[in-house]
Amino acid sequence: MATYVKWADTIVDDSGIVIPSVTVTVKDPDTGDPITMYSERAGTTQGNSVTTGVDGIAEFYVDIETNPRIKIELSKTDYDFTAANEMLNDVYLASKGETLGSLSDVTITSPSNDELLAYDSGSGKWINQTPSEVGIISGSGTASYVPKWSDAGTLTNSVIYDNGVNIGIRTLTPRTALHVIGDVTLLGDVRPVNRFVKVDESKASAANASDYLTTPTYDGSGQAVHPDVYYNPSKWPDPNGYRFWMAMTPYPNGDDTYENPSILVSDDGQTWEVPSGLTNPIEPAPSTGHNADPDILEGADGKLWVFFMWTDGTTYKVYVKSSSDGINWSDKTEILTSTTESFISPAVVFEDGLYTMWYIDHLASPNVLKKRTASSPTGPWSSPTTCTVSGVPSGRDLWHLDVVRVQAEYHAFVVLTDSDTTGANTELHFATSRDGTNWTLNSTPLLAAGTSGSWDDNLIYRACGLLFNAGNESRYALWYSASNSSGTWHIGYTEVFLGLIVEKDGKVGIGTTSPSENLTIYGPVYANFAVAGNTGRFRCYTNQEKSVIGTASNTP
Repeated sequence: MATYVKWADTIVDDSGIVIPSVTVTVKDPDTGDPITMYSERAGTTQGNSVTTGVDGIAEFYVDIETNPRIKIELSKTDYDFTAANEMLNDVYLASKGETLGSLSDVTITSPSNDELLAYDSGSGKWINQTPSEVGIISGSGTASYVPKWSDAGTLTNSVIYDNGVNIGIRTLTPRTALHVIGDVTLLGDVRPVNRFVKVDESKASAANASDYLTTPTYDGSGQAVHPDVYYNPSKWPDPNGYRFWMAMTPYPNGDDTYENPSILVSDDGQTWEVPSGLTNPIEPAPSTGHNADPDILEGADGKLWVFFMWTDGTTYKVYVKSSSDGINWSDKTEILTSTTESFISPAVVFEDGLYTMWYIDHLASPNVLKKRTASSPTGPWSSPTTCTVSGVPSGRDLWHLDVVRVQAEYHAFVVLTDSDTTGANTELHFATSRDGTNWTLNSTPLLAAGTSGSWDDNLIYRACGLLFNAGNESRYALWYSASNSSGTWHIGYTEVFLGLIVEKDGKVGIGTTSPSENLTIYGPVYANFAVAGNTGRFRCYTNQEKSVIGTASNTP
């Protein structure tokens, strides 16, 4: 049985320059007789010599079963290969049963392309085998995808994506340790460590503020709109800073040329002032068009970032500015621009290393809610995803919004307007979403225009909310802008009471996100019912503290 070994080398001179057209002859080192060369492992003969090409490469196969040693001679007119030929006078390839490098007893049978030389423990020989025979896996994949077997020997991409921090199933931007797009079937217990709260958007309620807040503006009018509030209980940027930072714009009697982002601060969320050292606005009026709709948050870098919109009625842009102290602000950076969609009321949330921006596109008909994502406030931002919002009444359109991330879901305060208008008959609604894309809106307004003669008896405009706990009760602090029938604009403060809360352990809370019993209610209760059974008791507590003021049996 023939065993072929390939010999290949590049012929160069002393300077490393390739020498083409060199004749390479193979002989028996003992007798000097020519030895047959082969052009491939299958044994196709090519005589006793080969000639190098322009690349200087000489390549041939020799049957080491009959010629374990060979003599190689190089020749070309006007070239002296004496020294080289002396070195190649006796080239040892292998003897049958002896080691060739790290190989022993090589047997190659009917070879084909892409085969491997692998050791066969059964025969004790090195033999040619296919990749599948030696257990080598084929296929290809994409970085960060978890592979799967498409058949017994091939790997390809699965729908599981691992970005090194979070795992996504059918998503390339997992926001939590496990982020699944699509339905999930669980056969077994789910045991979360952190408390999960589900809010029923239809049970949220609020009352109009009795008066507006004092909001100093750079134009002196005190009229302001579009509040967005950042809160840090430890104060920002340090213990000498403030707990509340508000981004807003003046809007004296509806004059949009004054809608330039401005900053106010507070320690209680109600008394606001310009921080010492700052001169508003943080972005001056543009030469054309106007600014509007600021949104503020703390980024991954610990800085405050303010997003705002600019438009001239044809083109829409979103800019962003940042500050490490709230006083000195960077130049604006343009992050989005379009003439085919608008960026009304951008609302940005930072979570799990990702920034998500929601906004209203009112160039669509009807207006639509869209979102984009980015790993940095300055982008690049993804292409838009169109969200669904169920519960919008007929004849009404989405207008302005604020979005809040709350544990396992998102909440939004959404202003609705009459269809095909830019802010007529506006009211504020509450919406919830589990994924930030599919939303359910309470069709009943959270806030509508106040009573005649009140500061907010005309239009309800953009609002923002911060969830906080008051004892065991959770509610939203809500800042909202509104106008009266005279066309003056201000910002008021109220609170949103949440409705039914369901905990992970099945406990139900009404008016609280921390139900301690199977049913915990904070607020007045009216009951008109009969109770069956003999073991139940009713326990009544005071409004302020959990102290028993009386009990009653379940017997009328």
